[in-house]
Amino acid sequence: MAGGSQTSLKQQFQTIGEAVVIGSVYISLSAGLISFNKYVLQEDRFPHALQLTATHMFVTSLYSLILYCSAPQLYPSMETALANRASVLKYIAPLGLMFAVALFCSNK
Repeated sequence: MAGGSQTSLKQQFQTIGEAVVIGSVYISLSAGLISFNKYVLQEDRFPHALQLTATHMFVTSLYSLILYCSAPQLYPSMETALANRASVLKYIAPLGLMFAVALFCSNK
């Protein structure tokens, strides 16, 4: 019994460690992208923040759709979301809009 408990604890620490690593990589990549965009979007380089933001959002949506079509098992809650489309849009659409505004403002 004690051996099973230790294995479970080890698995929990491994799961927590993986989450921390994945989260850290995501945050680092995001910060790097924002820094790169700030560098690129200086007036003498590429002063088109809105176009860059729109392209970024479009490409992200397109790649997400391609990934969903090719590997739907990566989206286990999609069936529930499609069944409750109105509820999902009620809560997710404002978040998407705020993300777009934040992305646009971070590129200014």
